[in-house]
Amino acid sequence: MTAQSSLAIIIGNPPADADETILGQLAHAAGHALETGGQTLEQLSRSASASLGAAEQTLVELSRAVSSSMQSLASTLSLSAIHLELTESTPAPQPPSGVGAEVACEEPLVAPAVAADAGVSPSFHARAAFLFSGDHPRQSGVDEGAIEEKRIAIVSGEVRVRGGASLPNVRVRVHEQPQFGEVLTDCNGRFSIAVNGGGAMVLEYTKRGYLSVHRRVNVPWKEFVEAASVAMTTLDPSATMVAFGQQELHVATGSHVEDESGARQAVVMVPAGTTAAMRMSDGSTQPLITMTARITEYTVGPDGPSAMPATLPPESAYTYAFEVSADEAIAAGARSVEFSKPVPFYVDNFLRFSIGQTVPVGRYDTVKEAWIAENNGRVIAILAAVDGKAQIDISGHGAAATEEELAVLGIGVDERSELVPHQPSVDG
Repeated sequence: MTAQSSLAIIIGNPPADADETILGQLAHAAGHALETGGQTLEQLSRSASASLGAAEQTLVELSRAVSSSMQSLASTLSLSAIHLELTESTPAPQPPSGVGAEVACEEPLVAPAVAADAGVSPSFHARAAFLFSGDHPRQSGVDEGAIEEKRIAIVSGEVRVRGGASLPNVRVRVHEQPQFGEVLTDCNGRFSIAVNGGGAMVLEYTKRGYLSVHRRVNVPWKEFVEAASVAMTTLDPSATMVAFGQQELHVATGSHVEDESGARQAVVMVPAGTTAAMRMSDGSTQPLITMTARITEYTVGPDGPSAMPATLPPESAYTYAFEVSADEAIAAGARSVEFSKPVPFYVDNFLRFSIGQTVPVGRYDTVKEAWIAENNGRVIAILAAVDGKAQIDISGHGAAATEEELAVLGIGVDERSELVPHQPSVDG
């Protein structure tokens, strides 16, 4: 992981041709166990423990094979959650030291007048050059000659926090195109950046303490383009310390979340004996002994759509997206975190999916700038507890699944024990 590691799962119909590589940001909307350890999950930022849902809700079990392992959660009757298996996590890029820090913000931009030359109006390039040239340009780090006179375009936009307040000092740059340098949003949360037009490009928004955001923008030559407004999300305040290589399962939880869609809480279970390593930007690895895990949801309230980690593909519906991150990986500037075993992930079935339903899942790959399809999740239900282990309905028929059926989904005995507190209460 780098400064933060993000996982996002989307519900909808991810692109059929999407491949399975590094797990970028997963946008998640319920499902069942993603298996397989040793893949790369982009940005692990959460760790969830305890209580998913209350009586008379349905637990959706998400299942994923990414490279950290997030495994299953179940619930029947009235409890439902999302189960996901992670095997790795990759964090969102963070600004280098000093960039995006809380320094004094710039006042709104005012373009200087450019005189005509021999009666000829100044070119688009001449009128925009103040952005990236001169003694103290707003757009810093631009390579000499990078912005071509015949192709120049200006992309502007606005960044805010949830609730609508302007967010200054957000670092905005063109992803994987360092020749165009970068800008910081001004005191009104606005920015303008000069680029070469002629196609689509991805803008990257980063600020310390916030989840990063990617937005694809189509940019013609010699045009002013207004990017869609972006809402940035702070990391979840709920943090869980996870020690790796231990003999017992660790449970980490995100904050309780409630909006017009319903109430939910995300849970991550790290199996006993799981080890983890940070994958650095140069490809080397460093062991991760402990991890301060956070689970942050993007899809909360009316600001959810503008806070998504990236624009969803047309065939995918907006449902549920989250990011799992590790503070240690963020501080180390790691590219990703890799786990030796699948890690189960659960969330309450606040979307009221039917028990036994499979849920399409996808992740956002920041390197490929694309959503990648993952193994489907599943909606499950916790029926009761027998000998301290949750009895789980995985089909919607009201009957507990056998040990063999649960093993196929990757739901182990330790995991079932942790699910017991989430069974629905029955009076009388």
